[in-house]
Amino acid sequence: GGGGLTSGLVIGETSPEENARKPKDPILIPDLNATILAAMQLDPAHEYMTPIGRPMARTDAGEPIKRLFAGV
Repeated sequence: GGGGLTSGLVIGETSPEENARKPKDPILIPDLNATILAAMQLDPAHEYMTPIGRPMARTDAGEPIKRLFAGV
């Protein structure tokens, strides 16, 4: 279980009340996607070329969350 990621971490924080305060240490969706790809040993920066010659990225400039790979 865990896909090779460090367990027992709490990353990010939200307020139980809507609009009470800004999230602490937010994680962006592209970073979450890049983390999942990196855990599957896929390069998040890789681009595919579509049949019409258009590059298609795996992520939208996301970076893996390095703290989740610290114990690996």
